[in-house]
This record gives sequence, structure tokens and C-alpha cells, in this order.
Amino acid sequence: MLEVHKDAIDSYITDRVREKRLNLKLSQEKLSERLGLSNKFVAHVENPKRRSKYNIYHIIKLAEIFECSPCDLIPTTSLSDYLIP
Repeated sequence: MLEVHKDAIDSYITDRVREKRLNLKLSQEKLSERLGLSNKFVAHVENPKRRSKYNIYHIIKLAEIFECSPCDLIPTTSLSDYLIP
């Protein structure tokens, strides 16, 4: 059975969220507040040393905040691009 490289997918999502956050000039703290989460949540997600990740509920809420589709925050390429050989 093949495994999906989850870290690559998580990194992609984190990078898209960071990009949109910066375009709106939102701090990590402000975005955390708008998500209704602790004020350090986004900082923890964006820190590669932490294990915090966005889940599907976060992605839906982030899409509302950024006024975009959730599809804009997730990879659009085939999952085969993320398979571990």
C-alpha cells in the first residue's frame, strides 16, 4: 500500500494560508482571533518545529475569511504527486 506524504500537503496548505494572510496584512494573532482559536495557533501552524496543522474545518473558515474557495488553499494536483515511493 502506498503512503501519502502528508507533510508536503500540510506545507502546501500552510504556505497558501500564509500568502493570503500576508496579502491581507493580517498578523498571525489577528488571524487566530478571526478563526476563534488561541492567539498563538497560526504561529504554531506556521512554525515547522510545531505539530499544529489546519484541519478541514479551519480550511473552510479560512476560505470565508479570505473570501476564496477552500480549493484555493489545498493542492489541486493529483495525490500521486504526494506519494511516498
